[in-house]
Amino acid sequence: MDRIPPVADRKFLIKGIVQGVGFRPFIYRAASEMGLSGWVRNTAGGVELRLRGEIGTIESLKKKIMEEAPATARVEYIEEMASDGDRPRGFEIIESGNLSGPNLNISPDIGICAGCLSDIFDPSGRRREYGFTGCLECGPRFTVLRKLPYDRNNTSMGEFPVCSGCGGEYADPSDRRHHAQSICCGDCGPRYSLGEFMGEEAVVKAARLLVRGEVLAVKGWGGYHLVGNALDMRVLAKIRKEKKREHKPFAVMAEDADAVRKFCVMDEDDLKVIGSFSRPVLLLPKKIYSGITEMIAPDNMSIGFMVPYSALHHLLFRHSGLQMMVFTSLNSPSSPTVKTAGEARMNFNGYSLDHDLEIEFRCDDSVIKKSSSGHTVLRRSRGCVPGGIKLPFTGDVLVSGSSENICFCYAKNGYAYPSQYLGSMDEAETQRVYRENIMRFRDVWGYSPVRLGCDMHPSYATTRIFEGLSEEWGLPLVRIQHHHAHLAGCAAENGLSGKLLGAAFDGAGYGGDSGNWGGEFMEFDYTGFKRHGSLKPHPLPGLDMAAREPWRMGISYLKSAGIRWDGLESLRGNSDGYVIEKMIDSGINSPVTSSAGRLFDAVAAIIGAARENTYSSRAPIALESLVDEKYLTGGYGFEVTDGDDGFTVDTSPVIRGIVDDIESGKPRSEIASRFHYTVADIIVKGLLKMSRATGIKDACISGGVFCNYYLEGLVKELAGCAGIRVFGHRQVSPNDNGISYGQAAVCAATERCQI
Repeated sequence: MDRIPPVADRKFLIKGIVQGVGFRPFIYRAASEMGLSGWVRNTAGGVELRLRGEIGTIESLKKKIMEEAPATARVEYIEEMASDGDRPRGFEIIESGNLSGPNLNISPDIGICAGCLSDIFDPSGRRREYGFTGCLECGPRFTVLRKLPYDRNNTSMGEFPVCSGCGGEYADPSDRRHHAQSICCGDCGPRYSLGEFMGEEAVVKAARLLVRGEVLAVKGWGGYHLVGNALDMRVLAKIRKEKKREHKPFAVMAEDADAVRKFCVMDEDDLKVIGSFSRPVLLLPKKIYSGITEMIAPDNMSIGFMVPYSALHHLLFRHSGLQMMVFTSLNSPSSPTVKTAGEARMNFNGYSLDHDLEIEFRCDDSVIKKSSSGHTVLRRSRGCVPGGIKLPFTGDVLVSGSSENICFCYAKNGYAYPSQYLGSMDEAETQRVYRENIMRFRDVWGYSPVRLGCDMHPSYATTRIFEGLSEEWGLPLVRIQHHHAHLAGCAAENGLSGKLLGAAFDGAGYGGDSGNWGGEFMEFDYTGFKRHGSLKPHPLPGLDMAAREPWRMGISYLKSAGIRWDGLESLRGNSDGYVIEKMIDSGINSPVTSSAGRLFDAVAAIIGAARENTYSSRAPIALESLVDEKYLTGGYGFEVTDGDDGFTVDTSPVIRGIVDDIESGKPRSEIASRFHYTVADIIVKGLLKMSRATGIKDACISGGVFCNYYLEGLVKELAGCAGIRVFGHRQVSPNDNGISYGQAAVCAATERCQI
C-alpha cells in the first residue's frame, strides 16, 4: 500500500522588496500550479503567506520564492509563523492585513517595461497612446504611496476607480495586470492636460510645441522637468536663461540607447545601467566630434543621458520626432523638486504639461557616473528609493545627512534606507521639505528609532533640526565627524570590518579640532578614528566665497608656494586680487583648510580652466575634462613632513611645477593630467605611510573628490603595486549624498562615537 505524503498547514511572513513588484500574483500562480491551498496578502510588515499541502511541495514553493521571484523583487528572508484558522480550500489573494512593525522594503518607481511599451503603440489596444500605462512590472510606486500596506486605496491612484475593462484584467490570474495596484487606462486613470487640451490631445500638442522650439514644464512621476529640443541652440539658450544656469550641465533624454551611442562612449555594462528598471541619468564620456553642442555640458567631459522611464516620454518622442530632449529639473538650484502645479507656476511662466495624479513623495532623478573603474552612484533618488542597503549592524537609528546633496537615513534590522535626494539645506524651503519628509517617512513606515545621529558641524541646519528632534522625541543624539562618516559608509558598503585605513578627500567638513578639514588620512573603524595626516592647510580667503570663486584659492596656493599671482595670465588684471592678498597676510576672514576640493579649485584657476564655481564643483569638473590619458604616467613632486599631530603633505612643490609648465608652454591637458596623477600619488603615499605604521593593508577612499572619472582607478592601480587593497563606492555616493549611510553605520555600531 502506497504511503500517503504528510500534509502540513504553514504560515509565513516574507520580508524584503515584496510589495508593488507583482509578488502576490507570482505566488498565486506558483501555488496554484503546485496544487497548494491557502492565501497570500500584503501586510505592513511584508507579505503574509498561508499554505496547506504536502510538506515537500511547500518546501519547493519556498525555494521557488527565493530563487525565481520577480526581477524587481528582493526576498531577504522567509519567517515561519504560527498557523491558525480554518483549513483553506484553493488558493487566493485576500484583503491586506495590518501586522505591526515598520517595513521600508517598498519598491521604488520602475521604468516602463517592454509589454507596456508595446501596448501604447498598439493601434487596436485599450491603452493606445495612454501616458500612464503600467503593469505589475513597471510604473510609479514610491512616489504615489500614502500609507502601508501597498494597496491601491493607500496610494494616490486610489482617487481613480477602475473601469470594467481594467477590473477584468485585475481579476484575471493569466493577465500581467492581475492585482496590479496601479492599473488604469484612458477611460479610468489619470490624464494629462495642457491648457484646454486633455489626454492624448495634450501630449500631441506638447510634442508639436517642442518641435516649434518651445520650452515646456512637464510633470513626471516624482516632479516637474523643464523640457526642450536638446539639439536646438536657441532652445538651450532659453533654458539657460530660464534656469539662470550659465554653465551647469543639463540632463538629456534620448529615445533609446542607440541614440545615446551617437554621442557618448558606451559599453555593455553601460547599457545595463541606463536601461535598468531605475532608469537613472548616466554620466558618459562624450565622443570626440560627435556633433553635440558644448552648450549642453560646457567644459565637461561627460554628458548625463537617460532613456524614457514612462509611457509619456515615449509618446513625446514618437509625436515630435526629436532625437533627444533636455530633461532638467524645474526647481531652482539647491531647492526641492517641484511637485505641484502651483509650485511649477512659481518657477516657470510658460507652457505646462500637467496631470492629475498627485505626487506623494517628490523625487528627483538618480544620477550614476561611469568612471575608469566602474559605475558610481552620485545621487540616489528616483528608481532607487526607498530600497535598503545592507549594513553590518542592526541598530534602530535615524541620521541627518550633511548640508549639501542632502538625504536623511533610517536604519533597522541590518539595512539602511536613505531618503530621496532633497537638495541643499541653505534654503528655508529645503529645510521645510526636509523636516516634512522625515515626518512623512515616520508616519508611512512607522519606524521608531532609539538613537539619532547628525554631523558635528554646529551651524548645519540638519544639526539644528536633529537637536530639536532629540529634545522632542527624548532620544540621545550622536554627533559624527564628517570624514569618519564618509569612510564608514565606504567600509559598510563593501562589507568590511575591523581597523581600516582611509583617505577622505572632499570640499569641507567640520574637523575633530573644529577646523575645516577635507584632505584627511585616517585609521578608523565604525566606532572611532585616528587622524594620521592631512594635506597642508591653506588660507581660505572669504570662507564660502573662496569655494564659489576658485581664483581666491589660486592666489592662496601661489602665495604659499612663493609665487606672484599677478604674473600669471589666468589671474592677471584682477584688482580684487590685491585685497585677497592682504586678507591672507593679515588673517582677516581667512581660516585655514586642508580641503582637497579647494586644491582642485586652485589648480583650475591657475591654469585658466575656471575662475568661478557657477555650480557646485564646476572648477574640478573643468579640470577633469582637460585630462588626456596619454599624460597619466607621472606627476609633480610634493613633500611629506612628520609632526606631533601626524604627517602633513605640502603641495607647494606641485604648484611650482605647474607654474613652470605653464611658463614653458606645456599644454593644459598635460598639466591637468599630471596633477591628477599627483593627487593619486599623494593618496597612495599617505596610505602606504599609515600601513607601515599600523600593519593594516585594506583602505577606503571617500569624499566628493572621488566623483572624478580618473582618480579612483589611478589610486587602486598605484596602491595595488604597493600591496594595499583599496575600496571605493558603488551603491552610495562618495559625495555628501552618501554620507547619511555612513552616519547610520557609525550610529548603529555604538552608543556614542569614540572621537
